[in-house]
Amino acid sequence: MDLDQLRLYCKELYSQLASQLTSQNKAATQLLDTFRTHNSESKDNPKLPPKEVVAQLAAQQAALAVISTSKTSLEGRLKSVEEGRASALDRMKRDNIPETWAMQNVIKPMDERISTLKSEIDREKKAFELLQHQYQDMTLTAMAAVSKDITSSADQYERAFLEYTSQDEDEHQLKLLHSLLSSRTIQDEDRAGLVQRLSEGAQEFAFGKDNSVSALDKRFVFGMLYDALPTEKRLRDLMITRMAPHGDVLVIPGPIKGVPRIDQKTAEKYGGRFDQVKDVTRITIDCPSIAVMYTVVEVLLDEDALEIVLLDFKDRLDRMKCNPADSGGYLDLLFNFCFKGSAHIFEVQVTLRRFLEIKNAIGHRAYHVARRLNAYSKFVREYHGALTPEALRGIKSGLFTSASFDGTRLDPAYITEFSEAISSDTCRLVTLSARACDLSGWNLELFVNGKITHFDFLMCSGLEGNVII
Repeated sequence: MDLDQLRLYCKELYSQLASQLTSQNKAATQLLDTFRTHNSESKDNPKLPPKEVVAQLAAQQAALAVISTSKTSLEGRLKSVEEGRASALDRMKRDNIPETWAMQNVIKPMDERISTLKSEIDREKKAFELLQHQYQDMTLTAMAAVSKDITSSADQYERAFLEYTSQDEDEHQLKLLHSLLSSRTIQDEDRAGLVQRLSEGAQEFAFGKDNSVSALDKRFVFGMLYDALPTEKRLRDLMITRMAPHGDVLVIPGPIKGVPRIDQKTAEKYGGRFDQVKDVTRITIDCPSIAVMYTVVEVLLDEDALEIVLLDFKDRLDRMKCNPADSGGYLDLLFNFCFKGSAHIFEVQVTLRRFLEIKNAIGHRAYHVARRLNAYSKFVREYHGALTPEALRGIKSGLFTSASFDGTRLDPAYITEFSEAISSDTCRLVTLSARACDLSGWNLELFVNGKITHFDFLMCSGLEGNVII
């Protein structure tokens, strides 16, 4: 994509943004209209092929983002009108404006506008709740479709890591790599304040003469794309040139992140702030061994030679600091840099070849669906609460790897469904906690399952059978 193509692309998106259809995703708009006009609450979704699952998830996520953005905008307008009404009342009293005239010509129209906005907000809330219910159903369907692949790829990643560190020399190289990275400290306040900033050209391109540049404004995305174009080419050329002398290293340029994925990531992780997306421009460096990876990192950290600035990094090979489950078992090094004199932040991923091979094979399909679901997120894969039909569906589909029912009563009416859930071939539950639970009617044998390896029944009551703590 060159600058002229970007202009056409952004012009088309901006045209859609300016219209009443605030979504750029046609499927999402159609889906949004459907859920606003029909009260479909079918709980049994057909099992879809993975590509169709991803497409439907993307459409539903986009529709949720549309409704959420619309509701936020309406709430902002409501607040503004309410503040205007309060100000008008104060002025009426202060300036002795005739009350009858003011109420009829000023306050009444405001009250009508407030009533309309409240109705619109209520409509958006109901639409969001309905669509969210449908999305949760689709989530479980999608998870069940790829659960085995996720488990298999995680096992393969673990075996690959053990192979890479099986020799003393390999383990020594890994320690040296951790030490090298530990020598570069990023202060917490610097990490917290790290956001994308637009160049002057990008601001003019995206916002024109409007000086109110906001990271909450969709036009900010157009500015990031403007800055990404020259950065992507410069980064690709630099990495290919600098990595060529260092053995069997593969430089894999990533495509500039697309608008739908930016929208999804921003809505789900960053509260609508587009400046938090720091991997619009990204590149992967594929290393055949830990020794070569060490050399690659040395090259990257020579900031003066590369004319780059290190802004942040994450050592996901250090399993004492990073939980492999947070990335589905995939391990790598992630760096955020910018070129000196440039505001645009880009990402460099340094990985080991075997991990990339697994990801692009069996893990590829699972990765894309799991990413859509945020299935690797601790907040998604860990369940806390009572044993409910929704919890049972999450366990059975493979969405949850950990379940904590602490302090609740496990209803024996769910015994059969619970046994079926943990025995399902898509179940991924490995940790179960029932501290201080009322387990009357339950037997320890019901919890025995080859996949569950960690139990906690401390201070529980009513459980029959032998408990070893």
